[in-house]
Amino acid sequence: MKGSLVHGCYDKNTLKTLESLGVDSLGFDLRARSSNLVTFTALKEILPEVRHQEIVLVFENDSRETIFSYLDLLKHTGKNFLLEFRDNKPKGYYESFSRPFVWFFTPDADWKGIISLQNCAGIILPLRFQDLYHDLPHLWTLIEENDLRIWLHTETFDEAEFVKGKDNIQLSLDLVSEIRPGPRKIDQEALKRLMFWRKINECSSGQ
Repeated sequence: MKGSLVHGCYDKNTLKTLESLGVDSLGFDLRARSSNLVTFTALKEILPEVRHQEIVLVFENDSRETIFSYLDLLKHTGKNFLLEFRDNKPKGYYESFSRPFVWFFTPDADWKGIISLQNCAGIILPLRFQDLYHDLPHLWTLIEENDLRIWLHTETFDEAEFVKGKDNIQLSLDLVSEIRPGPRKIDQEALKRLMFWRKINECSSGQ
């Protein structure tokens, strides 16, 4: 699971499960309308339990003031945060944070300007847009020139099982209905039993 990014952790039990599965990048979803929203109270309780995993804070269409407020309130944790944006803002918006961020690719956005920013650390490419971005040679040139990290985002774990990985491309996934018996509840055993983990580990062992 080296380099894979799993979004949707909003309690300590899920954190422990993902840690046991070898996930090393955790996305904490702060989008107000997301079914994976982690409350600020829960986030403060979870963060001290995070050991070595990379911590990613996910935002969408939030004001600068809101994001700076989150970062200010969390600075006492002593953790380093990578920001993730799932929106289509002017490049100056992302540049204003002066800290590393990754951007969720949107075709009609100013992707040339956004991924060329000095503080852009990576790009997340939704699988549903693959026919489009495969025909954008300038996108791949900019990714290479700026030494960006790349994640391929799949909608489901089943879909991720059939994605052929490359050395420089990792997977990005959200915890979705496949392992949810009800609202705001994750079946930890079902999460552990997903065939996805076995296939990923087999690929890692074979490298």
